[in-house]
Amino acid sequence: MGEGKRVNLKMGNKMRRRFRDLLWLQSHCPLLQKWKDLGPRFWPRFFLENSCAPRQTCSFPRGMVCKPHKSMNKVLLRWHCQNWDQKKNCNWLKVQYPLVTECQCGC
Repeated sequence: MGEGKRVNLKMGNKMRRRFRDLLWLQSHCPLLQKWKDLGPRFWPRFFLENSCAPRQTCSFPRGMVCKPHKSMNKVLLRWHCQNWDQKKNCNWLKVQYPLVTECQCGC
């Protein structure tokens, strides 16, 4: 409560568990997964991309939003030619592709 005052609420284990679950639902930031087509020059062409859920708020009281917290890089292959007309000097290039692995509630 305001001004550093605490309120002592007497509640049973079942009610405490329900209240904890309600707070978790309000502050949880789930990952959404969606297949993305990177085009014919990439291998693999289809990639499962993660993003944070677009929620208006993830805090109580309102004001904070879900943002990427942790990420990792995946290596994909990209087909590249120095001269596309003649298709000479073509090879696969390694490309770092960022992948969100965890979302967190933040400002």
